[in-house]
Amino acid sequence: MKSNDTSKRMMKSKMAWFGDTIVSLADALDITRQTCAKKLETVEGWTNVEIAKIAQRYDLNDEEIITIFDLRRFNFKPKSGVRDLNGGD
Repeated sequence: MKSNDTSKRMMKSKMAWFGDTIVSLADALDITRQTCAKKLETVEGWTNVEIAKIAQRYDLNDEEIITIFDLRRFNFKPKSGVRDLNGGD
């Protein structure tokens, strides 16, 4: 299974678990529904702020964040607080 498939499945699972739809997630992230749908489909293009908001919204641990957003391809290794990617806001 491709990492992109795993990422999409995990993200959709988290959305379902927390009762989110593309509309509700887009609203929470203050992005358009079309932009949210595209990012969910490609698992690319998420900003650090969006990743941090999603991590907080779905109570993601570091490993889930790395998997969902396919951060291994960047050799990403969290030092602490991946949730704080948005500068603490």
